[in-house]
Amino acid sequence: VKQPVANTITLGGGAHPNKIIITGPNGGGKSVFLKTLGCCVLLAQSWGIVPAKKAQMSLFDGVCSCIHPQESIEHELSTFMAEKLRIDAIRQYVFQNNRPGFKGLLLLDEPFKGTVDAESADRIYEFGKEIAPLNGLIVSIATHVEKPINLAPNTGAYANYHVCINELPGGILERKVTIEQRA
Repeated sequence: VKQPVANTITLGGGAHPNKIIITGPNGGGKSVFLKTLGCCVLLAQSWGIVPAKKAQMSLFDGVCSCIHPQESIEHELSTFMAEKLRIDAIRQYVFQNNRPGFKGLLLLDEPFKGTVDAESADRIYEFGKEIAPLNGLIVSIATHVEKPINLAPNTGAYANYHVCINELPGGILERKVTIEQRA
């Protein structure tokens, strides 16, 4: 990485929500944050190292992601259907394993893409509401649609974060690649 950007995040631990929604434009760093978080967790659990100034975490029983499911003509899967099948599998996994002491990490990058924004927003919101009571899950959902940010006030289980891109004179885009908590 040529110019690494540090992000600070606290999830769970009683004082902080253990689920977050990250909004912002393409190129702002949502996917980079999710992938980095996943890599950090896997490195910590497997090798005991983390590329961070400081890290403290519980061990996870499982890590699930929906970063980029692929459409397939051969399997008759559109982008939306590939997304739906992956979220259905994640839903089944978390509810089958929902027992005292279970700890899971879910990293979802623009779930339910491949359909109109209104349907995507509704599906993300409903999935988020469904998993909100599962205290053993640390969840990070990146999305372009706004409705899921309502999960924070409506469930109390989520916090909202945002990534920004600054447009400089001459049309130059400055990517901050930092997540910032929203009110």
